[in-house]
Amino acid sequence: MTDPIHPDPPPVPEPAPPHPTDQDIYPLSIFPDNLNLSLFLDDRFCPWSLSHPPDDFSLEQWTDPVPTPPPEPTLTEIITSLHALHTTLGTDPSYNGTFSLPLARRVFTPANRALFVGRYFRSTHREFPLTHRPSFDLATISPGLLLAFFLCGSVHAAAGSRAAVPSTRAFLRVAEEYVFRKLAELMVPGEEAEGSEVYEALQAALLVHCTQFALQGVETRERNRTVRLPALVAAVRRLGLLGVRHGEEGAEGWRGFVGREMRLRIGAWTLLADWQQCGMFRVPPLMAISELTGDFPCVPSLWEAESEEEFNATVAAKGPSVRKRSCSIRQAMEALMADATWPSIEQFPLRNPTVHDLHFLIYAIHSVVGSAGLMGLLPVSGGALLRATTRWEQLWRQVTSVLAASGEDVRYMAGTMSHYLSPEMCWLARKLIKGGMDGRFEALEYYQGVHYSLDPLHALIKKLKDP
Repeated sequence: MTDPIHPDPPPVPEPAPPHPTDQDIYPLSIFPDNLNLSLFLDDRFCPWSLSHPPDDFSLEQWTDPVPTPPPEPTLTEIITSLHALHTTLGTDPSYNGTFSLPLARRVFTPANRALFVGRYFRSTHREFPLTHRPSFDLATISPGLLLAFFLCGSVHAAAGSRAAVPSTRAFLRVAEEYVFRKLAELMVPGEEAEGSEVYEALQAALLVHCTQFALQGVETRERNRTVRLPALVAAVRRLGLLGVRHGEEGAEGWRGFVGREMRLRIGAWTLLADWQQCGMFRVPPLMAISELTGDFPCVPSLWEAESEEEFNATVAAKGPSVRKRSCSIRQAMEALMADATWPSIEQFPLRNPTVHDLHFLIYAIHSVVGSAGLMGLLPVSGGALLRATTRWEQLWRQVTSVLAASGEDVRYMAGTMSHYLSPEMCWLARKLIKGGMDGRFEALEYYQGVHYSLDPLHALIKKLKDP
């Protein structure tokens, strides 16, 4: 790859793994019989799923003794900052990070930067499109955000280039400390917090949090849930990112639109991280649906427009209303759970929903299911929640049918995790609701308390599949 920011067209996708078709999944009466349970039981259940290095893992085995050219200034700053922080934290008993200066000089190189940033935009960006790729500039990116791209992109490095991946993972713990300390420095109480530096720090912290959350370590997940995620949520609330809305048609130019959309997306994907962990570990969500008064993220064709001219052409082709989504997540959830008879899909308040929109909504439903279950309210609220899943399923069928008819690679356009996991999450929500209404699974480990392992959830899913 010669240009990590504008990568070559994606390769021809490999055949999709076995997965139920729309015809197999629907109607809901046959949904459970066709559940692809493997999606819940392998690494794809957690994006970027990694395990801890083995006990005999040695930093030295990844250190190439051959001298290397000195890295560029931003990479040098990353190496220097991580080294200094690791040294400072050496006396902290809660810190268990590792650091090797020779290894850092081998990992944080211009060549690996091109590889990992390119992989970030090809892979992670499809699931978490936080960064505005067309205006992204390696010359101006902050060290923290570049570090986050290194870590995320290394997970998706090509099979033939994976030699650097284990060594990159060795810096996850100190990198986590670095990006969250940088965020804390910029969010000092009583001082104004605004500007690109703040939002890049927030993006970096969110990306590193999501990468660490996928690790199979109980200690890491507990720290991320009890320390890191609250810091992210506090920053999102302080900056008002849950209520960001685009202006009236034509009221903001391309750059204004991009800046507002970027803030909106940081808030949206922070709440998604919260809701994902809520169900996985049986913990109450930190963010409430009533807070979500901002717009849904914009349609991909606007966010990925390469220039102002392409942006304007997209608006002209789709109509001015495409610039502003028609409702908030809060309003969409109210419609899904409303007592009133479902008039028709066409009257759903969110016009032209996307797969990503429905991915947000199924996790929003799960956050309500989890909260109601923890409070013992599923017996009285279960009917409304089941109604919401049925309506969601109708929307999913419509959206995926339109995508399939367009001739596009649905997985590439929508994001693999969103496309594969959303229907299974709907199935799981219905099972959890029904089980909570009649109490049949209360004796299982999953319901006995908070967890920071996926084992109780895996055991529950197996029981739900074959009760």
